[in-house]
Amino acid sequence: MPPSRIPPFYRIFFTIIDPIITILGIYAQLLTPLTVLTSYTPTPHNPPGTETVLLLDTVAAFLAGLLILQVYLLRARPADMT
Repeated sequence: MPPSRIPPFYRIFFTIIDPIITILGIYAQLLTPLTVLTSYTPTPHNPPGTETVLLLDTVAAFLAGLLILQVYLLRARPADMT
């Protein structure tokens, strides 16, 4: 039985759109923390506390690692994505 093809929507979404969403998440965590905190709580403190900034930086670092995995591992074997 021949291997099934990945539908174009999923191939495009996971190799192009999903990394862009991750980049936007990194941007939001590092450069607009008040926007992120507003989505978590109705009354965020401005400026955020030290522990909150540390948590946002940690989430941004996680997203950066995830971005590396999305960009390089999904493109490492393009023949597997046909």
